[in-house]
Amino acid sequence: RGAQRQSRGSKADGIRLYATPMYLEEPNSATMVPEAITGLAVREALFWSTRLEVRMAPRDGAAGGSQVLILGAEELRSLEGQSAEIRDIEVSSDGLQVYVAVHSAGVSQSCSIYMLPAKQGASAEGVKLTHAFTEDIVSLSLGANGFLFVASPLTIHEAPAPFSQLDVPRLIFSLVPKESQRVVGMRALFVRGADCEVADFADVGVCSETCGGGRYRQERQVLVEARDGGKPCPSPMEQYRDCNTQHCPVNALDCMVGQ
Repeated sequence: RGAQRQSRGSKADGIRLYATPMYLEEPNSATMVPEAITGLAVREALFWSTRLEVRMAPRDGAAGGSQVLILGAEELRSLEGQSAEIRDIEVSSDGLQVYVAVHSAGVSQSCSIYMLPAKQGASAEGVKLTHAFTEDIVSLSLGANGFLFVASPLTIHEAPAPFSQLDVPRLIFSLVPKESQRVVGMRALFVRGADCEVADFADVGVCSETCGGGRYRQERQVLVEARDGGKPCPSPMEQYRDCNTQHCPVNALDCMVGQ
């Protein structure tokens, strides 16, 4: 039983990296409860959202757990009003853009999508998709084809990623409303492109001099070409190295041939 329990893991196996803020469970209550996490993404850094904030921090809890507040409660309410709440987040593969789904429980009962830079004070530079979703958003997911997928209980839309303010999401899936049919979640697989791969430098030809210091030309061959957004080939692809650096004999004669 002990081995079986160990293989399944336990609370002791995990390490708490960060904690969400505490708030009053009820307006007139003295009970403090932590904010629930509404979205989570892992890139080179760790990104997460609560109802009112989006933060990022080192994914291993290093650097004293230093956090960057990408979007705070005040900025969120200035964007979408007092009733605004964050439903989900998604982060680009390079970790530079954060996509945020925000629900407004006001008269419009709509959801909006924001694209924010992953840094402090991001709301000042954010882009809001003009199209408003009339249903609450279930989840956001980035696909390998450069699109952001937006799932609601009855539909799935796709929008360019990154998007401009006037881009219009395209409906790619719809359910006829039925009591037992709802979209409850969605994930798109992000496939990274192939990086360029090169061989080690190899000599080409012979040394330019037999003594007194010459040069070899070296180059490296491309083994795999970069594709689908992979890293390009490194530079340089050729270089030179010294060869035959010994001094030439004083009375040496060069070879001479006739016509």
